[in-house]
Amino acid sequence: MVDAAIGYKTGVNLDNIKNELGLFSYPKILIIDSNYIQTLNKKEILSGIAEMFKHGIIANKHFWNEMKKNYSNIISKNITKKKLIQLISKSIEIKQKIVDKDPKEKGLRKILNFGHTIGHALESLFLNKKNIINHGIAVANGIIRESWISCKDYGLSYDNYKEIKQILYSIYPIIKNDFSNYEIKKLFNIMQHDKKNEKEKIQFSLINHIGNCSYNCVINNEIIKKSFTE
Repeated sequence: MVDAAIGYKTGVNLDNIKNELGLFSYPKILIIDSNYIQTLNKKEILSGIAEMFKHGIIANKHFWNEMKKNYSNIISKNITKKKLIQLISKSIEIKQKIVDKDPKEKGLRKILNFGHTIGHALESLFLNKKNIINHGIAVANGIIRESWISCKDYGLSYDNYKEIKQILYSIYPIIKNDFSNYEIKKLFNIMQHDKKNEKEKIQFSLINHIGNCSYNCVINNEIIKKSFTE
């Protein structure tokens, strides 16, 4: 309700690649009911929280700090309805403002893909295996690895990177840090399918501090590879 429901995009997986096909389609009506969260299992709640954290990281440091204070109560479903609605509404507002400025993802909207270039590659890598990984876990791991890239090559302070890493790894399991050369090659092949790419270059959305994100960032392949082993 804070991510896929907002922004008019629909995607489907194809040939074990996440969101390989998609289109922009405006809904006739959008209904969001916070009570629905009570029906969700922990994995689905974690998926939503990963996107909420992302919204804070890319565009609103105050919201990031609010999520740090409240995420555990969201997970445990021990949060007041008023506070939950406030957090959901703010997360939606952050994304909607970005979408309104760039509906067809030609520029600014690309920042919403922060964490998803690597996140979708990780998710795709496991699509044809028995141990399919949850979208939120993949995105959280993508956010951490792309934050590491941001720290190494885009001016993000180590303190900001450490803060993001500590919070997310306290909630989400590490997928793995011992990818084989074959797996890394496969991850690169998947990332080549990313819709943000231009001229066969993998393009990232990266942060230089919490609350600010840039798009169309081209990174040295060796740094990308190293992010899978850090």
